[in-house]
Amino acid sequence: MLTVNAASGFGSGAAGGLATQGGVDFDGTTDDAYATFTAGTGVNSGSGPFTMAGWCYIEALSHGWAIVNIGNICIDFASQGFQLHDQGVGNYLESSSSISTGQWFHFAATHTTGTASDATTSLYVNGVDSEGEPAGTTTPALSSTGYIGTLDPALANNFADGVIAQVGVWSSVLSAAEIAVLYNSGKLYDYRDENGAYTSSADLVHYFMMNEGVGTNLEDLGTAGNDATLQGTYAWTTTGLDP
Repeated sequence: MLTVNAASGFGSGAAGGLATQGGVDFDGTTDDAYATFTAGTGVNSGSGPFTMAGWCYIEALSHGWAIVNIGNICIDFASQGFQLHDQGVGNYLESSSSISTGQWFHFAATHTTGTASDATTSLYVNGVDSEGEPAGTTTPALSSTGYIGTLDPALANNFADGVIAQVGVWSSVLSAAEIAVLYNSGKLYDYRDENGAYTSSADLVHYFMMNEGVGTNLEDLGTAGNDATLQGTYAWTTTGLDP
């Protein structure tokens, strides 16, 4: 399990590792903190394929909240665990791994296309396949509207309460081996760097490192280059992963 190290930030790893990074600390108690961006080509329509991933330090699980959301589909979690979620229908797939506050976790979800099912959709927690039971049979619908830290800012009780960093969205389904490379044994990995099994950097449509440390802009280092804008009550933090 990962622990917090406020001095070092994200730990430097092996090949592809980054030295230090914090993230954006969203105050979920105020119901107003999130970032918005325009989804790029490859993940702004249809039902897939896609991969979503990001790091989170969970401060509270009193309500569900999204890591990243595009259209009606997001990766989020609540007290029951990590899940792929549709704001109009419910959960597509729930993780079999338990999660807790006061820890960093790396979450990822992949979906091929069409109806979400155990055969088309996969969940990963800390680089390991963590599929639970399918909880829905509807079809994801991507669109041009993207959020970080919320499913929908118009809805109450679904804003992030914790730190989010290193959010990536790909226009392809990453393999289990690639997800393991991104997790990098708990050390920060630059999603733009191909190494070992990871060969999908060309499909990285959005990549928000979230390490600016000041202001309201989150630079998009993916192929879309559509920067995100922070809203509401948030703080920059240097808290990161223990190397």
